[in-house]
Amino acid sequence: MNSYDLMDGRAVANAELITLKDGKKLGKVRLADNPAGKKDDKRPARFLTAKAFGTQGEALSRLSQGDVISAVGELILEKYTDKDGNERTADVLMISKFRVHKSESFFAKKEGPSDEADVAGLFDPGTR
Repeated sequence: MNSYDLMDGRAVANAELITLKDGKKLGKVRLADNPAGKKDDKRPARFLTAKAFGTQGEALSRLSQGDVISAVGELILEKYTDKDGNERTADVLMISKFRVHKSESFFAKKEGPSDEADVAGLFDPGTR
């Protein structure tokens, strides 16, 4: 069953941009999410990979380790084979929209505001 989710997460490594065989661009980043949002809460962080295609993917690929985003997308279960030949699955958030929060590295790579960026209008600019 697919769901549409909103996630706030922090990039745990620099994002990457992959060019597929058909020439499409795929941005990919690993995110961590603290479900409690408080340092003293003992629940473990959740980790998942977020991906986006095209313009969204190119923007996603500018994320650096430590950048914080809010993302909306479809949570899917992706199947793959690991290096030992074992069949595995992983949760992947296929991003349709995302917003970057206060990231020096992201904004240094583009022109625009220095505190937040809406990528494809995740949030109505009138609500800021």
